[in-house]
Amino acid sequence: MKKKATTLFSILKTLITNPGKLRLLADREKECFNHIKKNYPEFSEGLPVIDFAAACKTQQETVVPYTFLGGNSLPTDLLLLNSLAKQSPNCSYFEIGTWRGESVANVARYAGNCYTLNLSDKSMQEMGLSENYIKAHRFFSKNLSNVSHLQGDSMKFDFSPYRGKIDLIFVDGDHHFHQVAGDTRNAFSMLKNENAVIVWHDYGFQPEEIRYEVLAGILEGCPKDKLRSLYQVSDTKCAIYTSTKFVSRPMKAYADPGHYFEVSIKEKKV
Repeated sequence: MKKKATTLFSILKTLITNPGKLRLLADREKECFNHIKKNYPEFSEGLPVIDFAAACKTQQETVVPYTFLGGNSLPTDLLLLNSLAKQSPNCSYFEIGTWRGESVANVARYAGNCYTLNLSDKSMQEMGLSENYIKAHRFFSKNLSNVSHLQGDSMKFDFSPYRGKIDLIFVDGDHHFHQVAGDTRNAFSMLKNENAVIVWHDYGFQPEEIRYEVLAGILEGCPKDKLRSLYQVSDTKCAIYTSTKFVSRPMKAYADPGHYFEVSIKEKKV
């Protein structure tokens, strides 16, 4: 109940301080939903859902580092990435969108070469973003020896050196329709082989709430013959492309969970 009250307060605060922002988001969501309904009607209720445990092939994993700060992934999102990296020996990993570097720092424990692409500090300064926000980037990944930090706009970046070479790709950049579609096309071009996997973050605002702008971008950028290999992973905000065939089900909000997680939290100083 406290969480619902906090969420309601956050929505009311946004309505009071910046009502246009919520209206714009709602308009984009409606427009993208209509785009999906017209062009991809079989996905108008979302991607088929696969069980978290089936996708991860693990029942226990440590997620580290992890912060409970704004703009972060769910622990299950990072556990999914860790598990997928472990399934590919000497995994090559590429992510679009670095932020604090938590996701790549997690995966780097299990992967070989890791690449993370983000706008340069100069570009973010020119956009008028705060210095504190800019300095927060790469916090957890900047000193990792197997992580290469790439700079550039993913819409203009030259992905050719990575084409056909990556085992696991994490798309978590700009979430607008055209950006997601472009990042999706580039992600598919980097897949190493039929066992390679793409994960998109923020497919859902929450695990039971589809973000239609992101879904529309995924569908638009995905090769038509690969659409049937797209899924939502339960208990996460992630969509996934995988050639592995899974038993799936339609997404149903407020369904009985069927399982739960045991979470242990241990604070560590940086």
